[in-house]
Amino acid sequence: MIKRIIYLCWTTTLIGVLTGIATWAVLRYLDPGFIFIDDEFSGYELSSLLLGIFSIAFTSIIGFIAFVFGRYYILGILKNRMNVWIGIQIFFILLTLFDLFFIRFKKFAGADDQAFGYLGLPLLILAVGVIITIWKVKLTNKHAIVPTLFFMIVITVLELMPSLSVNRMEYILYMLIPLVVCNSWQILSLHKLTGPQKKTTTVTS
Repeated sequence: MIKRIIYLCWTTTLIGVLTGIATWAVLRYLDPGFIFIDDEFSGYELSSLLLGIFSIAFTSIIGFIAFVFGRYYILGILKNRMNVWIGIQIFFILLTLFDLFFIRFKKFAGADDQAFGYLGLPLLILAVGVIITIWKVKLTNKHAIVPTLFFMIVITVLELMPSLSVNRMEYILYMLIPLVVCNSWQILSLHKLTGPQKKTTTVTS
């Protein structure tokens, strides 16, 4: 079990770092004016970039651990009321998507801005969540639908909060893409983490 946890942590970190660097490189290519910090590109920006990417991967791991332990704790309390817990998760999924749209629209929208323009981010996160949920169900069973959607939407948005304080999509994407990749990897690997270990047998003659 410990080996599985360590494996998931270091692979998540590696995936996060590689995805973060790739995301930054693409954003830099598409928008040469995009820089991670306020100074011109330098070794300081590069070191800050790497520190930021490691922080994103670490945030994803902490969020996943909180989700797993919180879920098992609540399931222990509501073991005979699963429909209640499912309903609570669905409520928070809908609330998170609505708040992601409404709060950003109220905070950043100008007089000429259309509400439709602020639906893109919630719809993007929802679409990714649905795709990963379908994948997870194929790997496990239909009982994974609501928990996977909850993790991919609610937990991801909570982890994304620091970048939502500015109304610049490139900074949001810089944090969102590594988070989504890391969270996807972890939730798709969860059943391997909690499932029974394969026992090897030796044949003696």
